[in-house]
Amino acid sequence: MGGHWKRDLNVSTDGSLHLNELIGLHLATALALVVSFWRDWIRVIRGLSTSVTQWRIQAVDQRLARLIIMATIPVGVVGIALDKLFRTTLGRPVPTAIFLALDGIVLFITEQLWRGGTGRRRAGGVPVWI
Repeated sequence: MGGHWKRDLNVSTDGSLHLNELIGLHLATALALVVSFWRDWIRVIRGLSTSVTQWRIQAVDQRLARLIIMATIPVGVVGIALDKLFRTTLGRPVPTAIFLALDGIVLFITEQLWRGGTGRRRAGGVPVWI
């Protein structure tokens, strides 16, 4: 792709409309997830509030809430630290497509390892490589 597509799809260039579309797409996806899984979000929020007030983890929802917070912190730190790299390098269409294709391959291989390659989970429910 060339011409105005090359400029518009590059989120690191000034005046790129694609960045606004990406932000809108991510906000709409987040809203759809909240609407679709509102019961789960209530359980997680309730688990977080009870684990904070009780200072211990007893239920699965409390553990899940704390794991979500713990997983979000490193992602946020990396996002802030590598913001320029993400916008300039990964903000272009070709590196993004390559990254998404590699991500899909990793997810496929992980799913095959998890199921044991036969479509059935292993007896213990835990993959061999963990």
